[in-house]
Amino acid sequence: MRCASDVPVEVAPWRAAVAIALDVGLLCAWWWHPWLWRQVTIWLHVLSMTGSASAVDLTVTLAVMAGARLTWAKLGLTPRQLAAALAIAGATWAANQLVQWIDVAWTGASVAQWVDVPGALLNAYGEELLCRLVLIGGLTTLLSRRMPAARAVRWAVVIATLIFAASHLPHDLAQGQIHHLERYPALLGFGLLMSLVYLQTGNLMIGALLHVLLNEPVLIIAGPHADMVTVAMVWIASGAVIAVQAWRRRSTPATGWRGAGPRAGRRARRAGR
Repeated sequence: MRCASDVPVEVAPWRAAVAIALDVGLLCAWWWHPWLWRQVTIWLHVLSMTGSASAVDLTVTLAVMAGARLTWAKLGLTPRQLAAALAIAGATWAANQLVQWIDVAWTGASVAQWVDVPGALLNAYGEELLCRLVLIGGLTTLLSRRMPAARAVRWAVVIATLIFAASHLPHDLAQGQIHHLERYPALLGFGLLMSLVYLQTGNLMIGALLHVLLNEPVLIIAGPHADMVTVAMVWIASGAVIAVQAWRRRSTPATGWRGAGPRAGRRARRAGR
């Protein structure tokens, strides 16, 4: 698997294990133990007035990763990364809205409601940080001790995607939605898609903004097929990003995690001198 440089990030496996355990524990506290949740938010001093689960989860994940040498680039927060993510998300939103207008012209309109965009962004970025950067990084670091790097990345993506889908179980159990089994293949597919976007671009914010557009598309006008069109637009945009990045690196020598390993990368660089 050809990945962007410095991706996956090397993460100590214990950090990944602690991060996912705390995340699931906090989700369970949020849905089933309101008193415990209040104590957690007050103790963390993070948006305790609103009890934002997304903000607390994100803060806990960053706290677990403290000392792991995270940079703004690894977090997808450099100006260049933010500009690229906003451009891709903006183009996806505009294409989605255009198709919605066409749908409305043919079948009839319904006015879309505005949503809590900051809350949706916190939730999406927190999930991308945990399930892509932390889990894929930690699993790759662990598995690469026992198998070739390329295979380790593939297995890390599979396991992290399964954990991503399973992390929605507390919400579904608490809301009585566990019988909606069709939801889980969609979660698995989307988790795999976002993993590929992250590995190909190395930009965590691209996945986060596409994640927001899927969860909360923020449409001005929505047609009767709004959900289906939104999912299609996000998948098309993600596929285009993956294809373009893969094409751009076709002639780039493999280094690091890019399937051939560090030694092959060094040999390729020496050969190119």
